[in-house]
This record gives sequence, C-alpha cells and structure tokens, in this order.
Amino acid sequence: MKLTDPVQTANKPIKPANIYFTVPQLSKRHAAFSNGCLRWIIYNAKTNGLEDSGALIRIGRKIIIDEALFLRWVKAQAQNGVLA
Repeated sequence: MKLTDPVQTANKPIKPANIYFTVPQLSKRHAAFSNGCLRWIIYNAKTNGLEDSGALIRIGRKIIIDEALFLRWVKAQAQNGVLA
C-alpha cells in the first residue's frame, strides 16, 4: 500500500492528513515554482487571493504551505485566466 492510499477503518476510508512544506521544500517538490517565485506569490498573498485560500500557515516568521490547498489555488488562478 502506498502512503497516499486511504486507510480502511470499519469500512470507512480515512483520507491522509494534509501535507505541509516550507518554501524550499515545496520548490524542490514542484520545480515549476522556484524559491523566488513562491516568495513573490507569498509576499502578494493578500492581493492575489492566496491568503484567503488557507494554504499558508504562519508560525512566527516561518511560513508553512499546505500543498493541496496551494495547488488548488494555482488551478483556480489558471481557470480564472490569471496565469494565462
């Protein structure tokens, strides 16, 4: 079984927990987004809608990114023609 497969408990699947990354970790995992690109997106999060997406978690100065919510935000940007 892969880690991404849902676990069966009492005939109900349990979805895996959200996966969180720092900027360098997410950049390494998704090469389309360099460190600088991600930092620019985060810097403008209040105006580009990323802040409202819930993808960013701020702990002091540290920024953690929820991968699933971030990619959902990216897809929404593309559908709205923002990334075109």
